[in-house]
Amino acid sequence: MVNTASVSPRHCRGTLTKCGVSHPTRAMASSQTRFSLLSFLLCAALTACGDQTVTAIEAPESSLLDGGTADGACGLACGPGQLCCDGVCTSVSSNADHCGTCGNECPSGVPCLQSTCRCPSGTSVCGDACVNLSSDPAHCGSCMVACAGAEVCSAGSCSSSCSTGLDNCYGACVDLATSESHCGTCGHACSASEACQSGECACPPGMIVCDLECVDVLSNPEHCGECGKSCPHARVCSAGACVFDCATGEARCGGACVSLDTDANNCGSCGSDCPWGAACQAGDCVCPGGLSVCTDACVNIATDPSHCGGCDQPCTGLQVCVGGVCS
Repeated sequence: MVNTASVSPRHCRGTLTKCGVSHPTRAMASSQTRFSLLSFLLCAALTACGDQTVTAIEAPESSLLDGGTADGACGLACGPGQLCCDGVCTSVSSNADHCGTCGNECPSGVPCLQSTCRCPSGTSVCGDACVNLSSDPAHCGSCMVACAGAEVCSAGSCSSSCSTGLDNCYGACVDLATSESHCGTCGHACSASEACQSGECACPPGMIVCDLECVDVLSNPEHCGECGKSCPHARVCSAGACVFDCATGEARCGGACVSLDTDANNCGSCGSDCPWGAACQAGDCVCPGGLSVCTDACVNIATDPSHCGGCDQPCTGLQVCVGGVCS
C-alpha cells in the first residue's frame, strides 16, 4: 500500500475524490511534465473527506508511464528501453540473459544484438560458439569438420596453406583488413556491433562505442548525448538531449526519437536495422558500391562464395564465386 501519512489531499490536483473512493483523472494518469511519478501514486492513493485521508490504493503493477514498467523490486519504474528482469532494470536490447524480453536467454556463445539472439554477420552457430565456417579450422566448411595437423582452413576447405591475400591466424586463413576476429593482427577481435575496416575496429557511421556496444548518442536513451548519460523516466532522447516529446517528423522507438526514413537501426519501422555499412534511404536499407543486402550483411554477390549470384546461394567444396557463378 502507498504511505499517505504526510500528504494532504488538498494538494492532489487532478484527483476526483469522494468519501471512500479515489479516482485519478485521465490528465493525472498521463501527465509527463507537471507531476512526478511518485506524486501521481500518492495523489491517486488519497480519498478526501475534508482534510482527512480516508483510504489508499495499491500502485499498479505495470505501464505506469510510457516507456517504463513498474515492479516493486525495481522501484517505481524502469527507464525507457528497460524491463524489470529478476528484480533489476535491464536493457533487453543487448542482454544475452534477457534478450528482447525477460527470461529469453540466448544460447551459450550467442550474443544479443538489438533484442535478437543471433551471431554477427558472416558467422554461424556451432555448438556453443559463433564461428566463421570459411576460416575456422575446427569447423571448416561446416560444423565439427576439423582440419588435421598442420592444415589450415581456407575458403571453407582444409588445405596446406592459405590462399593468396589471406594470413594464417592459428590455423584460420583470414583477411586482416576485414576479419572481426583478427582485425589488423591475429587475435585482435572487434566487439559484436563493430566491423573491421582496413584493419581497424569501427562502429557504423554516426555511432560510438559505449559499454562495448556501438550506439547512436543522438537517440539512445541510455547514452543520450554521451556515454553513460541515461534519460530520466518518461523522457526520450532526441538530438542528444533528454526531452518529454519527440520533435516533429521523428518517431518514438522505445525511448529513442528517430527518423524512420534515415535511421539505420530503425529503417522504415522501429527495430528494423540495416546491415553494417548500409544506409537507410527513404525507409529502405541501401548498401554502398553496388553491394546487396543479404540477411544482415552487405555482400558482393558476384564474388561472395556464400551468396554467389544471389542471397543464400553458397558454393561448395573448393569452388569459388566468379561473376556470380560457382566454379
